[in-house]
Amino acid sequence: MDPYLMMRSDVRQGLLDLSTKLRSYQDAASTAESNTLSQQVRSLIKRLTEDLEALDRGVTQTFNNPAKFGLSKEEVMNRQAFVKESQDQLLRLISQYESAGKGGRGGGRSPRNNKGGPGPSANDEDNSANNDFLRDEMAKQAQLRANQELAIEDLTQGTRRVRIMADNITVALKEDEAARDELEAEMDGLSGRLKTANKRLDDLMRKSSDKSKFICIAVLILILLGMVTLLVI
Repeated sequence: MDPYLMMRSDVRQGLLDLSTKLRSYQDAASTAESNTLSQQVRSLIKRLTEDLEALDRGVTQTFNNPAKFGLSKEEVMNRQAFVKESQDQLLRLISQYESAGKGGRGGGRSPRNNKGGPGPSANDEDNSANNDFLRDEMAKQAQLRANQELAIEDLTQGTRRVRIMADNITVALKEDEAARDELEAEMDGLSGRLKTANKRLDDLMRKSSDKSKFICIAVLILILLGMVTLLVI
């Protein structure tokens, strides 16, 4: 089975799982439940990021020579489009997770520091760690999406160049066909003229032959008349 198809199925299922976990995280009723769901959401985000990176590398390998892998350019473009759409969906889910984290989980008062002011709570520390994690994941997704867009643009340009070449070849073939038809017409005309010239030459030769015979007969008659005249004298 094509590895791409297996990974595509995993990515689709992973996005569904992430969406479900994210809704549960947003609706969590307690801090403990929220923390557990947060870890699960982060684990899914990390796994999906790695899967999409691997999927993007695999699709990129087929980009330059699709035929080598038994694929058409249209199929490669479809695969690239799926990766891009999945990356965009993952970024949206990450953004939702980040927004839910900023809303605060677990309530309660923050412990005071030694100076009597409010100190950082465990929830604040978790949110800070979440924000760092989300920034990293979003940066990875943004880079993947940029690479994907460049690859799609390259493939589009390549397809456009192939179409232009095909159009030029079609025009050249039509021009060659027209030139060939014109040459055939000229050859037919030349052949007709050659036949006419040959016929005229044959007629001329035949007339020339008849004239030569007449001259020979006339000469012979003159010789006979001369001999008769000499005999009479």
